[in-house]
Amino acid sequence: MDWVHDNMNLVIGVVAGIAVLWVIVKVLAPRKKVIADEYKVNVACRKCKWQGVVTKYNQVCRKCAGRELDIL
Repeated sequence: MDWVHDNMNLVIGVVAGIAVLWVIVKVLAPRKKVIADEYKVNVACRKCKWQGVVTKYNQVCRKCAGRELDIL
């Protein structure tokens, strides 16, 4: 215990270094995709002519909420 009290600056420096390293890894780590590509479908809305990507099991137009979609 005496060593810790004698070297408190070293202990604080090591803990701070580990914390900074952890933050850098978290910030620079690649993000996982929320929805896998296999569940995405490229569609066009017949009603409002919107085109975009929706999920395979919830095929709804994001602009007008229509369900009349053509798969592209």
